[in-house]
Amino acid sequence: MNSRAEAGDYLRNGTLPLHGTYEGFLEQLMIALLLANHVPQLLLFSSATAMHISFLAIFLEALSLARGSTEY
Repeated sequence: MNSRAEAGDYLRNGTLPLHGTYEGFLEQLMIALLLANHVPQLLLFSSATAMHISFLAIFLEALSLARGSTEY
């Protein structure tokens, strides 16, 4: 995802990125984090949780590269 505007487009259109790919997983994660950051009522993640999710994303990327795949 390149910008917050894209996250807004996904929400307005009622669409989400493709499931089943590493890139789709990261885009959905980014949308959730942007929502939590900009809509206080939907505060889903604390900064500690966001950091753990970042480490998880790095781990998943390393794992998928080791397996030679971009699918998770």
